[in-house]
Amino acid sequence: MYPSNRWNCGYLSCQKNSQKTLQRVKELNAQQLIIDISGVPFVDTAVVNHLFKIVKGIKLLGCSTILTRISPEIADTMIELGIEIDNELKTRSDLQQALQDIRPFFNGNK
Repeated sequence: MYPSNRWNCGYLSCQKNSQKTLQRVKELNAQQLIIDISGVPFVDTAVVNHLFKIVKGIKLLGCSTILTRISPEIADTMIELGIEIDNELKTRSDLQQALQDIRPFFNGNK
């Protein structure tokens, strides 16, 4: 996970404990968080539900999330669960696209 704001960008390792992730987002006053899920080897409804609970928590802290590299299996599970992608979450096919999305935050344009 990669939090960012205009003044600070750092790497957050993917953490099993969502509380730690939320605390780190708050500490950094992050405005954008990229979650790359290409390394997720297995996904079930519990994993997808947990991921979206974290995204909602991040949103409550004033930070938006970009989810990258969603596999067909994860997309299928999201469809099965009826999870809709709306303003809570942006999706991009790869990390490079997500980094381009947050570039304006580093240039002071947002």
